[in-house]
Amino acid sequence: MAFLNILPDPDTEMTEAGIDHASGNKGPGFASVSITSNDKVMMNKTNTGRIITRKLATQQWKVKISYNPLTRDEFEPVYNFLLYYGKLRPFFVRLPQYESSRNSSITTGNITIPSEVSAGAQYITAAGFNSTATDAPRPGDMFTVNDSSDSLHQKVYRAIRVETPQTNQHESSINSNTARIWTYPNVLRTISTSATLEFGPKNPKMRVIMDKDVVSYSLNTDNLYKFDLQLTEALA
Repeated sequence: MAFLNILPDPDTEMTEAGIDHASGNKGPGFASVSITSNDKVMMNKTNTGRIITRKLATQQWKVKISYNPLTRDEFEPVYNFLLYYGKLRPFFVRLPQYESSRNSSITTGNITIPSEVSAGAQYITAAGFNSTATDAPRPGDMFTVNDSSDSLHQKVYRAIRVETPQTNQHESSINSNTARIWTYPNVLRTISTSATLEFGPKNPKMRVIMDKDVVSYSLNTDNLYKFDLQLTEALA
């Protein structure tokens, strides 16, 4: 059985052997989570006032997690997990604010890709919804791609616009049971027709790595542990 590679949280249990198991100890929740989009863009302005922009690098998410004061039993699984992975090995983290869609009626586990999506595309046409796609995701939902043809496609995307057959604004129409999901950032890798989109519950899982070499903590007079961590999205 493989060692757990998801940061322990209230939905992720870990035994003392370091594996994911229902009989393990649940991890602590987060006191606060902040997310930053690192999207490097160069901007130049000509003498006539014209603005020229271009992207310099692939967009990445940055995450800062702070914990409430923890007992030793709450602290040790998380801290030991981080010592093992650190800045050397990527791991996964679930962001609690995105584990559920804004649409309580969303279809989960059946959001399919009816035709290949090219790298660089601004949107993904997805199927598997009801005839009017009222069970489609909503803007602000985050998701990953589960593609058996490309296990390296582990980018986390954010839906910024969602068009249904009734709300179509694009020049091409949308078929029944489908929705057009505009993504941020643009699609990083080609998505095959065998792929599915992974929304909540318990998704998406962001592949990350520690920002710093040092993992430190403080212990207060009540024998409670306090620490936080900074993570950067780590693309495969």
